[in-house]
Amino acid sequence: MAMVLLSSMLIVAFYYFQDVSRARDRTVRNVSNIVQQIDDKTSVLANALFLTIDNIVAISSLAESREDGDKSLRVILTPMFRQNPSITAAYIGYGDGDFSQLVSLFGRDHAARQPYRASADASFAVVRIEEDLDGNRARRIQAFSANGTPIGKQWGEPTDFDPRERPWYRAGRATENLYHRTNPYVFSKTRQPGITISRNLSGPELGTAGVDLDLRSLNGFLSSLRLTPSTRLAIVSPNATLLSHTLIDPVVVKPKANGDVELSLRKLTAASDPVLSVLGEMAEGTGGLEEFSVDGETYFGQVLGVNLGGSEPDRLLVAVPWSEIAGPLSSARNQALAVTAGLAAFVMIMAIFVGRKLARPIERLTDEAEAIGNLELTSDVVRVNSPFNEIQKLGDAMRSMKSTISVLALYVPRTLVSQLMESGSGGQLGGTRRDLAFLFTDIEGFTTISEKADSAVMMRQLSEYFEVLSNAILHHNGTIDKYIGDAVMAFWNAPRDDLEMASNACKAALRANNGLTTLNIRWDIDGRTALLTRFGLHGPGRVPFPEWKAHGERLGRQRHNLRGHRAGGPDY
Repeated sequence: MAMVLLSSMLIVAFYYFQDVSRARDRTVRNVSNIVQQIDDKTSVLANALFLTIDNIVAISSLAESREDGDKSLRVILTPMFRQNPSITAAYIGYGDGDFSQLVSLFGRDHAARQPYRASADASFAVVRIEEDLDGNRARRIQAFSANGTPIGKQWGEPTDFDPRERPWYRAGRATENLYHRTNPYVFSKTRQPGITISRNLSGPELGTAGVDLDLRSLNGFLSSLRLTPSTRLAIVSPNATLLSHTLIDPVVVKPKANGDVELSLRKLTAASDPVLSVLGEMAEGTGGLEEFSVDGETYFGQVLGVNLGGSEPDRLLVAVPWSEIAGPLSSARNQALAVTAGLAAFVMIMAIFVGRKLARPIERLTDEAEAIGNLELTSDVVRVNSPFNEIQKLGDAMRSMKSTISVLALYVPRTLVSQLMESGSGGQLGGTRRDLAFLFTDIEGFTTISEKADSAVMMRQLSEYFEVLSNAILHHNGTIDKYIGDAVMAFWNAPRDDLEMASNACKAALRANNGLTTLNIRWDIDGRTALLTRFGLHGPGRVPFPEWKAHGERLGRQRHNLRGHRAGGPDY
């Protein structure tokens, strides 16, 4: 099991760290692909802006009339609007104050269509502002379908709108053949915040061409580029002003006293986005993929250049959380680890099962060997059934050994058998000379008592009698040599060494006498014959045992007390 567990852990660890490394490499590649896709799509939008303006400038210089130019713009710009919903309008402001505008209605809601009275099937609207014969300025609006078919009737309204007074017009006229981007402002019709990219017209016409970019639609455009839910994107101007952000509205709207509103753009550092703020500081001037952490979350990010008509290129910031890119990889890795762990667990369970099949009979034989070592030689025979031949043979050998030791214990003192088993030396002929202390006991008048007693009753009495006597001897480290009818012979200091052999012999006699006295009293109360025991103690003559006298006096007093009880005296 330990080998299976160790090998499984090594395999799991190897694949885990290998998969982590692979997951990181794949994540870097995935993020690079995501950033490249975002860069490509953003470039398409930027190119569409400039291409739209360039088309307007070219058509205005080639058209024979302004009406012909409007028709050409509808044909060319309609597909452009369909592909770029962030471009909301394209128009020309002429030097005489006239104004021609093509408004995109692709994907617009009812609120965006209402100012133009356009139905749901309208794809764009044409707006013209001109002076009539009386010198009054009027706005005329006509909605069209995607194929250029008019929808509904043209309608008009008076207006004082003059494109020449708008910032985009003046800026476009001031920059010869260059693009100019305005600060954010509210579009007059939709009342949505946006910016205008403008350029002066070339050719006989004087004026400025412009393209409106809705900033909130630009937010939607960036959000559509996210390939993971928490990918953060933002377009930031060179002075760190937010033009668009996937999570934050970059436009700050402040009402003015005259009922109008004042718009401003947030700074990146004040937009409460620490992720892109950190990325903007780290990636300043690098342009490469960066790995960084914010609040314990790891991100991969990159800063790209994008041109939305400013005097300097803007920056596109992209930050992708590691967890969302590596999540599927981590999930696949975790599944593989789970399968590996499951296989390891299965192998371990099988190892436990097979191990238990092997270990159970060995445990039973081990318990049996310990019992034999303790001379607990019960009559129960342990039989093992094992598919392993060696274990089966061991069980047979264990039964033979138990039978042999049981027979030996019948004829040799158990302490001697135990000593031989513990020493491992086996039995040898001969012996050693040493001092011993002996105890001899017999029952007074046993022959007469046994002739009169019932044999079954006497057998039970003798069993209790020998149990008390034997326990007392063994309790004080004595060795019972033999039982001779009603007599017992025991000795001390053999086979085990006993430096207190004299004291232990005396204590065994006193303990036996106490136990037997209690036993006799119980028998007497039950109406059975008391068995009075005579004790004889002997030790080597050359070794003085002064304590034997005191112990003998105590034993004599106990004998006297028991006789007093038998005579009916008060002292027992």
